[in-house]
Amino acid sequence: MAYFDVLNHFDSFGKYGMPQLAPCTLNLELVKWIPWNQAKSYPENKSNTGVHFFQYDQAFAGVWNDKGMLHRLIDFTCAATPDFSVYTDMPLAFQVWQRFRSQYLGCYMQQVMGLPVVATLCWSTEDSFEFTFDGIPKGTVCITNSLGIFQNDHKTCNLHRAGLKEAIKRIEPKKIWVYGGPKPFYPDYEYGYIEPFYVSMKRRAKEYRAKYGHLIKEAQRRDHFLEIE
Repeated sequence: MAYFDVLNHFDSFGKYGMPQLAPCTLNLELVKWIPWNQAKSYPENKSNTGVHFFQYDQAFAGVWNDKGMLHRLIDFTCAATPDFSVYTDMPLAFQVWQRFRSQYLGCYMQQVMGLPVVATLCWSTEDSFEFTFDGIPKGTVCITNSLGIFQNDHKTCNLHRAGLKEAIKRIEPKKIWVYGGPKPFYPDYEYGYIEPFYVSMKRRAKEYRAKYGHLIKEAQRRDHFLEIE
């Protein structure tokens, strides 16, 4: 296992020395996205597919200690920076560490592997605005997650909107792609929609049943008669 040297060997930015990503201007209009845990055995065309980390941290936590795991992404169109969680009740020092790890791995994929990297926007409370957008260059394409943000949860909605406004102010992203789609309370900006993986799986299952449903029914009918015999 190849452990990380946590010394920051990449250019850094801000009070906490966040690793500095280079801008990504990739056109994501035709890119479809899959989660990290699907990347290793993904059977389809990787040249039009991006990999995101919008999962529980346990699903990808191992990449911090073993960067060799990231090399499974080398043939994909792009990858988002790992979305290490920052919660509102998490100590601020740990939130800084989570964001440092995300930026560090993004720089590794971008500068060592040569993979196009899309910056992931994430934040907790307004206290996190001091560091959470550091290292993300102005004018870059960004990605964020809206799943689990519900209209009737006013506190969460207000924090989410405030974070987006701050990101737009500081980064001026070329476009913000939203996993799960933008919400009605989002500030005016240019957003793109990324279909959640579970939605795409349901859609593909429906398409498969529509195309091959008659064959499935015929096979079930034959199996039924074989059991009778």
